[in-house]
Amino acid sequence: MPQRWPAGVRKGATVLAETSRGFWLRASVLSVDDDEVRVRFGISEGAEWLPTLVGFGDTFETITPERVASLPDVAPGVLPVEGSPVVVLWDRKRFHPGVLVRRASDRDGVVRYDEGDEHAVIASDVLPRGRVDVEAAERLRAAGWREGVSVRADGHDGWIAAVGSRALFVRYARASHGVWHPPDQLALGGAARPPEPPRSRGLVAEPGARVIARWVDRVHYLGAVRAVEGSSVEVAWDDGSVEWVPAARVVVTESAPPSIPQASSVELPTFAEGADVLVLAVSGEWTRGRVVAVRGADVCVEHGRVRSWARGKHLAAAPLASLLPARGPHVVVEMREGRGKRAHVVYRAGRVTGAIANRAEVRVADAGTSLIDAASSWRRGGAPIASAVPSGLEHGTRVLVERLPGDRVRGRVLKIRADEGVARVELEGHGRATVDLARVHPVPEIDAPRPAPPRSEPPAVPEPSDDEGARRLLRLVALAWTGGGYRDLAIDGRTVALDVDAGELSCEVRVDGDTFVVELTAARAIDDAPPVDGVSVRLARFFRSMLGGRAEDVDAIAAADHAWASGIARAATVARAGGALTLVVRSDDEPSVASIVAWARAVHARLFE
Repeated sequence: MPQRWPAGVRKGATVLAETSRGFWLRASVLSVDDDEVRVRFGISEGAEWLPTLVGFGDTFETITPERVASLPDVAPGVLPVEGSPVVVLWDRKRFHPGVLVRRASDRDGVVRYDEGDEHAVIASDVLPRGRVDVEAAERLRAAGWREGVSVRADGHDGWIAAVGSRALFVRYARASHGVWHPPDQLALGGAARPPEPPRSRGLVAEPGARVIARWVDRVHYLGAVRAVEGSSVEVAWDDGSVEWVPAARVVVTESAPPSIPQASSVELPTFAEGADVLVLAVSGEWTRGRVVAVRGADVCVEHGRVRSWARGKHLAAAPLASLLPARGPHVVVEMREGRGKRAHVVYRAGRVTGAIANRAEVRVADAGTSLIDAASSWRRGGAPIASAVPSGLEHGTRVLVERLPGDRVRGRVLKIRADEGVARVELEGHGRATVDLARVHPVPEIDAPRPAPPRSEPPAVPEPSDDEGARRLLRLVALAWTGGGYRDLAIDGRTVALDVDAGELSCEVRVDGDTFVVELTAARAIDDAPPVDGVSVRLARFFRSMLGGRAEDVDAIAAADHAWASGIARAATVARAGGALTLVVRSDDEPSVASIVAWARAVHARLFE
C-alpha cells in the first residue's frame, strides 16, 4: 500500500471519510486501489468512543487518500509525527482537516487547520489521514485551477477553496457548504469571489460581545459570545444554535454592552385595564392586544376586532426594560422572521436558561437558543389565584354570567372547581363555557322565572255525585283545553269553564238516565249585545256554515261531521239569549272528546267570529 494511505485502510474496514460536500462521516470500505478507494456512507456502527455523526443516507463515493482517515477501535493515545495530515474531533460532534505542526508531547500538540488558524489539541481527538498527491495537485494548479480562482459549475458561480489530488473543492456564495468537483465539471470564470475575511478591531471576546465567526463549513456567521475558556469561544449564533469554536476563528465586532440584572425568582405579572398584553389566540399564535376588563383571574382582551377572555399562561404582560426575566418557562419573546419586505414580527413562547450582559438567553421550540433583549421579553402568566365561591352557588343554580363586559346572559351551573376558582356553566343560547367565579352571579329570587303550570295532569275536579263516566269525560275535556294553552280554568262541580278572547266558554257534562247531556255555552262579556236573527238553526247546517271553511280545524270538522252523521247526537238545541249562545247535545252513547271540542269551537265561532 502506498505511503499516502493511513494505516488500517483495507477492504471491509470502517473509516472516517469526507463526503463530496465536505463533511467527515463514518464509511465502510468497499474496494481499495493505489490512488483511490470506494466507500459507502450511511453506517452507524463503529468504535464506541466516537460520537454518532449525522449522515446523508446510504450513498457511495470514490475518493482519494487525503479524504480518508483511519478509525481505530479505541481512542488514539499518541499523536502522529509533526507534519502529518490529520482530522481533529471538535466539540465531540464534527471533524476538521489540518496538519499537526507542533508536538509538545505524545499527547499534546498544535494543529494548523486548512483554513489557516492554529489550535491546541490532545491525542484522543486526532486521527491520521491520507496525504494529498502533491505532484497531481501542482499539475492542477499549473493548469489554472488554483485556490481563489472563480469558476462555474452546473450554472452556478463559485470559487476554488481547496485543491486535491484529482478534484477541486468549490464554494458558492449562497450555499452553506461546498462541493468536490473534478476539473471536467468546471469552467474558469464567473462573478463569484471569495469573501474577504473580517478584520479584527482589537476588541476583547467576552460574554455579550457581538462577533462574526467562521463555522465548520468555512462560512462566517454573526452571533454573540456566550462564554470563553482558554483558546475556545462558545458562540450563540443568530440562527439559534450554540457551539464552541477556536478563538482564532472569532472576530469581535461590538464590545459587550453594560449588563442588566436578572430577576432571581419568577414573579407572575398582574393585568390591569388598559394595559398592553399578549394573548394566545385560538389559532395557537400569540397576538398583541389591550385589556378591557379584569374579573378575578379572567382577563378580557381586545385584539383586532375580537374580544375574548383569557387567563394564566394564555396571557403575557409587557416587558420590564430594566430587568431581565428570571430562569424558567414564563416568557414570550418578540422575534423577527424573514428578510427584506418579508420581514415580520412574531411571538414565541420560550424558557429562559440564563443571561448574558443585557440579554436573556431563551430557548425557543423549533428555533434553538436566542439572545433576547429585555424590551422583547414579555412576562408570561402562570397559575392564577382562585376566586372565592359566591354564597349560594352550587350545582344546578340558575345564574347570570358575564359573557362579555356589560353583557350578561342567563345560565345554569354544571360544575364548580373551587381549587381553580372556575365554574362550568351552560349559557342560554351560547353553549357551555368555563368561567371565573367572579363572572358568575346567582339569580335573585325576585328575578327567578316563575314555573309554568303543569300540563301533564288536568286540574283537579271535585267529584260530582253523577255517573263516573261523566266525571271522566269532563276531566278529558279540561285536559284537552289545558293542552291547548288555556290557563284560567274554572271548575265547579260538573262544569268546566275558561276565558277565551272577550268572553267565556263553558262545558257541562251530565248523565240523564241513559243519555249523555253535553251543554256548551258561549257568553259575551257585553250582555246587551243585539240578538242575531234566527236564534235556532239545525245543527248540521250550523256545523257546516261555521266550520266548513276553516282549514286549520280539519280534525274538529271531521269529528263534528262524524258525530252528527252517525247519529251519536240524538237531539240538539241551539238557543241564543242576549249575549249568550248555548248548544245542548243529547247522545245515547258517550261522545268523544274530539266531538265536544269541535262543538265548543263551533259555538265560539258563531258568537265571536
